Amino acid sequence: MSKMKRIQDSDRALIKALGLLLGSVWSSVVLAENTVISSQSDLVRWCKSESEQFFLAQVTRPYNWTASRWQEGNILKVKGDWLVGSRHQTVYCSVLAGSIDDHAVLSIPSQEVPIDSQGFKHVMDTASTLSIWCKSKSAQHFLAKNLTPENWSGNTWIDGNFFQVEGSWTVDRQTYLVSCRARKGVAEKYATMNLTEQ
Repeated sequence: MSKMKRIQDSDRALIKALGLLLGSVWSSVVLAENTVISSQSDLVRWCKSESEQFFLAQVTRPYNWTASRWQEGNILKVKGDWLVGSRHQTVYCSVLAGSIDDHAVLSIPSQEVPIDSQGFKHVMDTASTLSIWCKSKSAQHFLAKNLTPENWSGNTWIDGNFFQVEGSWTVDRQTYLVSCRARKGVAEKYATMNLTEQ
């Protein structure tokens, strides 16, 4: 079983590295369990690993990693620096604390590289599962645009065979309404999210 897990982890890393090489926004099938990023240390490890894979996919080996980290409300942030060849390369990472790693954002100057999941692992089996997904996924939307969402509030309910979440974020003093919906028992790839400025 551990050999299978290692194969899955290496395949996942290869898929993400290829995705980073091929485009600015990459969706991949999740081959191994997702990791929850709940602390600044978790985000530093994730940021180092993902940015290293990015540079390796470009056939450049980064070295001398340094990082600073801070928190703005519920948003964890990291600024990392690599030596790549003979130049310094800065990377930025951010995520809503408690989100899965697929909802974290890696930014490299002049290009945004959100790591996203098509959601083949998580099933919307409870209303709270949709609520957590909705909060995390909507935060990722703003973080990918280098905006910091704050003051989440949300309500969750069951509407027949559907789970429903209505929430809001404050972003740069603007309120954004978030609406998420999923049929009971479906994979998260079938959940929907709508964002509107109030």
